[in-house]
Amino acid sequence: MKFATLKYSVPLALLLLAAPTWLGARAEEGGENAEAEEEEVTASTHILTDLPEEADGVTTTYVFPDNPALVLTSGQPVEILCGLHNQGDVPLNITQVAGSLNSPMDFRVYIQNWTSPVYNTILAPETQGTFGITIKPHLHLQPRDFVVAMSIFYESDDELFSSTCYNGTVFIVEPAGFFDVETFFMYVFIVSVVGVSAFAAFKALQSAGVVKKKSKSRKVETGTRAMPVGDENEWLKGTVADSNTGAKKRVIRKK
Repeated sequence: MKFATLKYSVPLALLLLAAPTWLGARAEEGGENAEAEEEEVTASTHILTDLPEEADGVTTTYVFPDNPALVLTSGQPVEILCGLHNQGDVPLNITQVAGSLNSPMDFRVYIQNWTSPVYNTILAPETQGTFGITIKPHLHLQPRDFVVAMSIFYESDDELFSSTCYNGTVFIVEPAGFFDVETFFMYVFIVSVVGVSAFAAFKALQSAGVVKKKSKSRKVETGTRAMPVGDENEWLKGTVADSNTGAKKRVIRKK
């Protein structure tokens, strides 16, 4: 894939902020066919497979109006405004804006693609236009750097051209409070593996005699000891009730 050299025009970048007064069209989020569509990459049909050359006298720029820091949130839409200045001698028919999310380690690895609605907007010589596209990174993308490339496609005299308005790095973060089921089960799996490994290691050490089993002390219930027969009246010794004292019982006779 080849990209045209990105040209910056300071006046054009400033005019992007005044987009409603420009000639052009804008992809509104939520309208019919207005939200950016994700398409599968095929080597023969996709618009980004083989980019056409850039026409003479064309300069481009871009603005992330709601995200100047270029920190995108997975699963959340974000708008990109691509500006084009036709400094040539012939009118240009702006047809579409398309872009892709690519691996930062290998740009040839496509992760996600987006295309805008078809504009078919004529941009006369010495005029400027802004053309928006709303992209939405996939919800399950891991937080990290990615490469985003956005290009404007246009026609002149039945010949197709394209100009790259943005080709750079963005950082994607997870939404606040996002519960990632995949990450949750990954943590559960890790904890399970660690637990099973620790138990297996403990049993192996126990079998090798390194770790000894704790022996439980056996409790013996003694109960109440039987008092020897000879001593069962020990507490009566020395009292009048002791039969061994030889004390005679006093007999009271009735008169």
